[in-house]
Amino acid sequence: MKIHLNRFVFLGFLSAIALVFVLGLFSYFYFSRYIEGTTLTDHSRAVLQELRQARSFFSELEISRDSYILTGDSSFLQSYHRSRIGIRTQIKKLDSLIIDKAQRDHLRELVAVVDNYLKVSVLHIKIKGEHHKVDFLQKDLRSKILYQFQLIIEGEEKLLVARREFMMGIFYQFLISFYSLIGSSLTIIVVLMIRT
Repeated sequence: MKIHLNRFVFLGFLSAIALVFVLGLFSYFYFSRYIEGTTLTDHSRAVLQELRQARSFFSELEISRDSYILTGDSSFLQSYHRSRIGIRTQIKKLDSLIIDKAQRDHLRELVAVVDNYLKVSVLHIKIKGEHHKVDFLQKDLRSKILYQFQLIIEGEEKLLVARREFMMGIFYQFLISFYSLIGSSLTIIVVLMIRT
């Protein structure tokens, strides 16, 4: 028994297979870009977490130093040294995490200011805060450090927003493509039904 297929039915069948194939390609393309955007968003969140941790170590460093200068209690020096190591460790982590060129430039500036701050901080501890010039220099460096932290945080938050918008754009592109293909499939089916 021979099966005769109407030419329109055959073309409709081939069109449906082609549309499914195209839909598969679109899905792969858009979802791979979506995964890339998700990875970058997670990366920005990790950078922000490390920045917060570094800023926390900086605050602990200041409190420990000032507490030692005020009280002379050497237990504050231990906390100071832990915080000093902690802030350097966090900056190394940030150096390995930050990939944006502008953010790396801000980080280099932060590293330079933190290094100067730590040198002056050691001097400040040795003289136990008795010279006002050292106090002024320490405060100036502190404001520069906080400014650099803020620049990096704001930059990373802008990147995070841009990456989220990128991901939403990809999602909407996928929806438009998907519904266009569904509409095309329905059009082909309707045309085939009218022809037969």
